This record gives sequence, C-alpha cells and structure tokens, in this order.
Amino acid sequence: MREPFGRWAPAPLPPVPSSRDLREYRLEETALKHQIRWIWNEFCSGVELTHRIVPTGYGTREPPRLGNITLGPPTRFNVELRPGQLVQDLLAVGDRLAAAYLVDDVDVWPLAERWVKIELVEYGIDDPRNHTTPIDPPRRSGPRRDEVRTSGRHWPRRERRERRGTTGDQQVGP
Repeated sequence: MREPFGRWAPAPLPPVPSSRDLREYRLEETALKHQIRWIWNEFCSGVELTHRIVPTGYGTREPPRLGNITLGPPTRFNVELRPGQLVQDLLAVGDRLAAAYLVDDVDVWPLAERWVKIELVEYGIDDPRNHTTPIDPPRRSGPRRDEVRTSGRHWPRRERRERRGTTGDQQVGP
C-alpha cells in the first residue's frame, strides 16, 4: 500500500507502475475529487453561499458550481460564482473554508468573469507557520477552597444562614 502524499493528493505512483497501481491511483483520485465536491456543497449550504434557482416554480438552492479540480500539492479547483456573488464573499469565509478542508490556509483569486480559483494550502511539518508556541494553562482567579473569607458577600454558607436568621430547618427569632 502506498503512503498518502498530503491531505488532498493521492500517493505518488512507483517509477514503473503496474496496471493494478494505475487502477488504485485512479480510484483514489476519483474518491478525493468526490470528497472535495461533497465538502464544497455542504460548506456552501452551511455558510449560505447557495443561490436560489427557480426554473419552473419549484425553488432549489444550489452552491457555486465547481469546475476543474487539480489534486496537489497544492490542490486547486475552479468555482463559477452564482449571479450576484463576489470574490469577497469567499474571502470573508476563507478561514472556515480552510477548516472544512482540514488545511492550513486557502488562497482565492479571480480568473475570468464569474470564475475564481481556490487553492488549498498545506504547510509542511518543517514550516514555522505550522508551529505554535505553547500557552500556559489559565490560572484560577479568586480564593482557594481552603481559604475562608469572612467579609463581604462571600461568607461561608453557615454564616450566611445565621445572618439571614435561619440555621438548618428551624427558624430563629419571632
């Protein structure tokens, strides 16, 4: 079995591929393209990038149409925007698009008229953009449990009940 070559790229073929290797490569390529299309449709309906089409009185919502898909690295695909949509609409949801495809970043640029190109960017393991500095866990503010505060509104429960005039089940006072 071949090892994967990035999230959205099939594993490379051996120098002299057999017919079985070619068949597996084509199946993997088809599956990846199908998955890219499926994620695109789900993503667009989730962020409301769909456009209502009313051909015969029945309305359907369709996402921007996917064109050519080139598996990577880097993986790229062309999108035909629906009437009224702009490149800025895609740029506004770029972070969510990257998260949907499980990649580090997304580049979007216009091609011609309503067509745009989207590139799924995956940083390598050695890339400094792929590393984050560890963050210290947040420290709890306020008193510890073993501290007893006797002033202010943070009295222990027993003292609060006595101050209100009740201790347990009985009423104190008239």
